[in-house]
Amino acid sequence: MRRIRLYCLTALVTAAVLSGCSATPPSNGNSTGTAETAEATGAEQEGTAEETTAAEGAGEEAAAAEGTGEETAEAGEADGSAEESQPAQGQDASEETKAEDGAESGDAVISPEVAEGHVIAPEASEEELAEVVNVNFELVTRDEMVHAVITGINRKDEVVWQNVTPDFAVSETPALTGLMILADSYFYLEDGDVVRLNKETGVEYWRNTEFGDRIADRAWAQQGETFYFAGAENTDLFVMSMHGQTIKRVRTFNELFGEPERLRLENGRILITCKKTQTGKPALISVDPEDYSAAILVDTDVVPEITDNTLYKSNTRTTLALRCGPGQDYESFDSEESGTEMYVLKVVGDYAYVYVKETGQVAYCTGQYVLADDGSYKNAVEIAEEKGTAQSAEDAAAEPQEGTAAETTGEPGAEPTAETPAPEGDGTVYYVDVASSLYLRKEPDYSSDYVTSLEPLTELTLLGYENDLAHVRVNATGEEGYVAPKFITDDLNNLRYAEAG
Repeated sequence: MRRIRLYCLTALVTAAVLSGCSATPPSNGNSTGTAETAEATGAEQEGTAEETTAAEGAGEEAAAAEGTGEETAEAGEADGSAEESQPAQGQDASEETKAEDGAESGDAVISPEVAEGHVIAPEASEEELAEVVNVNFELVTRDEMVHAVITGINRKDEVVWQNVTPDFAVSETPALTGLMILADSYFYLEDGDVVRLNKETGVEYWRNTEFGDRIADRAWAQQGETFYFAGAENTDLFVMSMHGQTIKRVRTFNELFGEPERLRLENGRILITCKKTQTGKPALISVDPEDYSAAILVDTDVVPEITDNTLYKSNTRTTLALRCGPGQDYESFDSEESGTEMYVLKVVGDYAYVYVKETGQVAYCTGQYVLADDGSYKNAVEIAEEKGTAQSAEDAAAEPQEGTAAETTGEPGAEPTAETPAPEGDGTVYYVDVASSLYLRKEPDYSSDYVTSLEPLTELTLLGYENDLAHVRVNATGEEGYVAPKFITDDLNNLRYAEAG
């Protein structure tokens, strides 16, 4: 410590000598800063003038100081360490002044950790904690009336805002449906109106009243900034932007198909599943989002896979009727010109169940007018009989009903929803809820082979879920497999498809 003080005194002496020899006087700014600093710190620098005068005596004192370091250091301590508080002449004292001003004004002092490059992650700010991150949409039913309580929740699980909708009569088709958070907004349906709320305040941005229909729980989808809705009664379609503009309104695609229960976007198409059909099996409306033309696929909820690539062509004098089912009793919803290319999926009695190559429609048509395009001129019925694949009408009616291609009950392992019964370990009996029969598949995949087909009201034990399918055991036989969750229920008083025995 003493040696350090000695070096400081030596530096002071040297600076004083050099400043006396300098040809360039200090600038006004530096002089002012030095004078102000010296004046401000004068009380702490008693004896400085004497030491500076002694320093101007030059060599002897400096040499003596070098030879008597201990005595000089002790003297420096006794004199109040003037050399430490006095800035070197010719050096701008504004640095010291700024440091003092900064300390007085409350500027943050950089910690050694930050100065050395260590970054300390800050905690979330109050503004971030106050941000709404979740919106709860709760239906409250009382005296055959229902309303929704919509609540904005922040990161601290505090209620930021709450809205209550008007009351509506309870019905099979809900008047109120919560949709989703998108960007800075929350969207929901209120008795046919599409409503957009500010997510942070709950204030209504806008309300589109042009839809004017209710929807089933899953008869909507969203992609980018576009929403798609299928009306609850007829097979209608409403397309709108997230900014409230109506893009397209299709009142109905075909009156023979109604009660949409699901809408999804798949392979560039809008797919609407209808449960109101002539056969009692679901039908699919496949819509082109460019021109909104539609293909109808009867007796299926998925676009079928072509397993036989044999190409057929219609051969009629006029047109070939496409029917809802295998017989004259079923309505014709469209027709095809002679020479239309198609694939045969199966043959039921005298009717071919075909996939029209150009339009993608799937329907029944008279099999004798569907000829193989291989030069044999055999019709679809003859070929099926030769192969032994022809079905009777009775066999077709009892054919297992397929589930959907991908049930949208959340990610694998997700919590069960209203469409997905919760697994029970207490002996709860579940029942197959279909109009005809249901595939019991070997693996948790809709494309998997099936173990057997289950009759309506077959009793099951629910073992769990895997890949969005229900893992079940058949109580009568002990067979295990996977089924679509929407086709099982534990409530015989609330069957959707099967008839109670």
